[in-house]
Amino acid sequence: MMDYCVHSIIAFIMETGRTSAMVQSDNEPYLKALVQAVASKVPSISARHSPAYSSQSQGRIERLHRTRFGQASVIREHIRTKYGFYVGMQHPVMPWLIKHSAFLTNNYLIHSDGVSSYFRRLKSDNKTPICEFGESILYMP
Repeated sequence: MMDYCVHSIIAFIMETGRTSAMVQSDNEPYLKALVQAVASKVPSISARHSPAYSSQSQGRIERLHRTRFGQASVIREHIRTKYGFYVGMQHPVMPWLIKHSAFLTNNYLIHSDGVSSYFRRLKSDNKTPICEFGESILYMP
């Protein structure tokens, strides 16, 4: 499980358009080990642990969590409104919904510097059309 998490974190960092990063966690032992494992795999990634009881040091990531949670809530509400189906927190599609909300914010959310994470990484905007989450797609193999 640890290897999967390490790989996912590294892939996420690269997806955000950063070539180097500082990965920060609180002082929970598993998270400290995870952050150290990520930092050991990629030379341009360093690890840092926030001081105990310092919620201010986690401000940026908490803001990102709020943005992602908001995006996921909008997708859930859209599915309920358009398709009449409620996606509960325990529904099997929920992990995909969370991943999709991260994809949307990484590829289309414009940051304070005026560009998206996708643009930071590839130096062009993502103009690929996508289907909405939950839409039925018909195809012929």
